Amino acid sequence: MENSIQKHQIGLVSVVLVSIHFVLDFFSGHIHHIFGADSMEAGLGLYASNPYLAILIEALFSIGALWYFFAEEAKKGIIRTTKNRVSIISVFAYGIIFMLLIATKSFRQLFVIPEFDLEFNTNMPTLIFTYCAMIYCLNYFVPKFKLEKTMRK
Repeated sequence: MENSIQKHQIGLVSVVLVSIHFVLDFFSGHIHHIFGADSMEAGLGLYASNPYLAILIEALFSIGALWYFFAEEAKKGIIRTTKNRVSIISVFAYGIIFMLLIATKSFRQLFVIPEFDLEFNTNMPTLIFTYCAMIYCLNYFVPKFKLEKTMRK
């Protein structure tokens, strides 16, 4: 029975995360087609019209998410060292700094890289590489936490 509850929790958390992603994309992301390439578009498209406002929205959301994460851990008695917290926060800060670096100019423009046709979209491999690097950093550089043994009344 407990395994079934865990499966539902994982599904519900996934639905919430995907929903939050769509809401954030509506306000700060690119305009998306709702049902495919020829369907209606939705979103404010701030990355195209005002990238710094879009990044500010992303940064505020990240700050709120980190605050919630650390508050929930504190309720569970999980103690993290300052170095550990800084490591976790730095992964999110890296993402914000990365977005700021490419907000108005691409790396191709910044580093004067000549144009060449790879025959596929390079955004997805770049995102996959970035997120894999972030996950690696979290698993490798962030020390494990210890549980505080407290008596709950």
